[in-house]
Amino acid sequence: WGVNPAQLQQAMFSFTDSGSELVKESVNFARLMMDLADITGDLKVAEQELDIAITEVARIQELLDNLEQQHNDYIDEMKNIGRSMKKHVMILLKPTLMQLQRQRKDSKMNQGPNLMNLSKHLRSQTKDILLKLTNSLAHCTQK
Repeated sequence: WGVNPAQLQQAMFSFTDSGSELVKESVNFARLMMDLADITGDLKVAEQELDIAITEVARIQELLDNLEQQHNDYIDEMKNIGRSMKKHVMILLKPTLMQLQRQRKDSKMNQGPNLMNLSKHLRSQTKDILLKLTNSLAHCTQK
């Protein structure tokens, strides 16, 4: 009755190899699951960062829109100040221009302009107009 243990040994080695292979595959599976868990965590962080970036871009766009509106308002205000200054200059110059026209007529009638008096008058009027313009400009910019 002799039993040949070779087949039993062969079966045991095959069983052991299968067990070792199963352990290796379990370790690989666990490693893959840990890698997937890390990637999932990274993905969640990336999604949060994307949400923050989208919020920041929207905030920056709003700031740009506000800045553009302020710029347009500033340009409109400067145009209004320019129109107002033009009106003030015309109002201030009107009496001087009328006086110059009268003096020109008078000088033509007197056969020769009195250039000295005219020059003094123009300097005086120019100083007065510049002073009034400076005051008007200061008044306009304070508004």
